[in-house]
Amino acid sequence: MAGSEKKKADDLLQEGYAKYYTAIYRYALSRLGDPHKSEDVAQEAFVIYYKRLRTGEVFTAPRAFLYRTADVTLNILYKGFLVEIPITVRPNEETRESTICQTDRYDYLLCKAGAYITAYRGTAKELICNVVDGNRIFAIADEVFRKHTELTTVELPYVTYVGAKAFAGCTALTQAELPKLQQLDEEAFAGCKALAEAETGDSLTHIGRRAFAETALQRLRLGKGVTVIPEGLCNDCTHLESVRLQGQVTEIGSWAFEGCGRLKTVNGTEHLRRVGDYAFSDCQAVTFAFPAQLEVAGENAFYFCRQLQIGALPQSIKSIGKRAFAYCPGLTEVRLPSGIAVVPQEAFRATNAKTIVLPEGVERIESGAFESCKATAITVPGTVKYIGKQALYSVLLRDVNFNCLSPVMEDQVLYSSKQLVVQCYLGTTPYQYAKANQIKVELKQDLPEVIPGTDD
Repeated sequence: MAGSEKKKADDLLQEGYAKYYTAIYRYALSRLGDPHKSEDVAQEAFVIYYKRLRTGEVFTAPRAFLYRTADVTLNILYKGFLVEIPITVRPNEETRESTICQTDRYDYLLCKAGAYITAYRGTAKELICNVVDGNRIFAIADEVFRKHTELTTVELPYVTYVGAKAFAGCTALTQAELPKLQQLDEEAFAGCKALAEAETGDSLTHIGRRAFAETALQRLRLGKGVTVIPEGLCNDCTHLESVRLQGQVTEIGSWAFEGCGRLKTVNGTEHLRRVGDYAFSDCQAVTFAFPAQLEVAGENAFYFCRQLQIGALPQSIKSIGKRAFAYCPGLTEVRLPSGIAVVPQEAFRATNAKTIVLPEGVERIESGAFESCKATAITVPGTVKYIGKQALYSVLLRDVNFNCLSPVMEDQVLYSSKQLVVQCYLGTTPYQYAKANQIKVELKQDLPEVIPGTDD
């Protein structure tokens, strides 16, 4: 073989390896469930592919050839090891009866359930993915339509599975209909900057992270099968105005609706127990029924939700992140339940909390925790060991009752107004802080004994 021909074969091998190795490996892994055996199958497919290239053979569809070769290799080397995984976990590319097929537009695996599309070469603007070669299309593999910028609408009437990034970057896509969808993998429609409508049915039970991130969605409706909203689902969907959750959704993941500045209504939040970090951060116009049984509010979970009517902090709360409720004027009462040892940084900053009750057991009140709140009185439990800068910094505070004796107190814990009175024991850290900052003191008289080293 001439040097130039060998170089051509080497270049084609390198190109094919970069484009298709991962897909071939994943296909083998889905059939075998064994990473090492799957690597062997993928490597063998490329060895055979290279040998054919060295003979001068020209491949118009190298991906289809590699799939067919991998399929033959599987049945020769590992026929007794082949497994079948339920369609709810992965599409039925895993069935023993799957066959590699090809048309002018599609590569697909023919399975018991129908056709599983693995590649697309068409240029259609309006695409109805219903049948290929008379077989129903039931699944779309990872990245099949990625960056097909000519697509404007797509209908998937029988499709139950859409893989990761399957339509990512389809910047002209405006509409997607997926009535039978069961599983939508991560970033499936991410970056579809013109996508304004996406309809799913009640059969959908799983959605991957960032499935609709950075799209033009205005309305999102999720059926009864969805109970968990994944991380970053609609992150940076700047046109999103309403969300309807028809299932009993118990968790909204981190960043799910962060950056959705036009979001106004979210229906179906009554069963929420967990709201992740930044889930509704800066959603200034959002309103919904605040869940009475909320257990976790992550960092910045409701930051700057200025229209959200929260009322009293739920007594079910177990975990609160930094700035979780900061700048939420709809929060009017904070009664922390027992079991919370730390009030995080700026957790309740600039709320309208007129009542603040801290139980025994609280050990730390971090910086800015209740800064600019509306409470006029607060009692600091005896268990508190640390109070951060501006933790209780409010011009409205008139009465602060310190039951703790020697907490570490940073600068500017309190706003030093003429109306402020600090109740504390003689010689304690709060006493010393008040004296140093010229704050009025009312001495508490029930300390069992005078602390050594105190002044009159």
